[in-house]
Amino acid sequence: MELDHLIYPSTEHQPIRTTKPHPQAPEFHHQKVKEKPFNSSQAQIVFQELPEHISLAYTIYGCPLACKGCHSEDTWDKRQGHALSDQSFTEDLVTYQGLINAVVFFGGEWHPLALQAKLKIAQAHGLKTCLYTGLDSVSRLLKPHLDFVKTGRWIPELGGLDATTTNQKFLKLEHGEVVEDLTHCFRKSSNNINSTPYLTNTHQGVTHASA
Repeated sequence: MELDHLIYPSTEHQPIRTTKPHPQAPEFHHQKVKEKPFNSSQAQIVFQELPEHISLAYTIYGCPLACKGCHSEDTWDKRQGHALSDQSFTEDLVTYQGLINAVVFFGGEWHPLALQAKLKIAQAHGLKTCLYTGLDSVSRLLKPHLDFVKTGRWIPELGGLDATTTNQKFLKLEHGEVVEDLTHCFRKSSNNINSTPYLTNTHQGVTHASA
């Protein structure tokens, strides 16, 4: 199918066609693009997911990975939860101002622009940002707005972040680049009886953290 080449003059808002449209090409400039739902669970305050931080956490529905052994298959359904708009997200941050110093998203990378907007809002409020993804890498649209990221899907036989055999990683980022691997922070230490590892066979499923 022949594609239309479009020019957007600085004084006009409507596209100008420079080629004859294909007879079967849709009149896309008259159609509104339907936004995909960015549905979330109710916000929760969490402590272990981001070491040394008190975080406001959101589980985003619609995970496409369908990991074997996932304990929260209900989060696969994008129709569940409630729409998390930029306005409602901002209102949450204002409500919890002074009580949190970070925001954690369990999933949502499949809506990079919507998630990017939330990350920018969090940063504007002086909060650290963290994404738990089942992917091995993160979109370039998101990296500059993330301070931490957990990567890797949930594989039951390899375990989660607290397992030495895990495929998952917890990374610190600066300006979109990985500067430190913090996976060890989630593991038990014989030298630190007060350590709080990521003890979450159940939690991993509930929060999409390892799915």
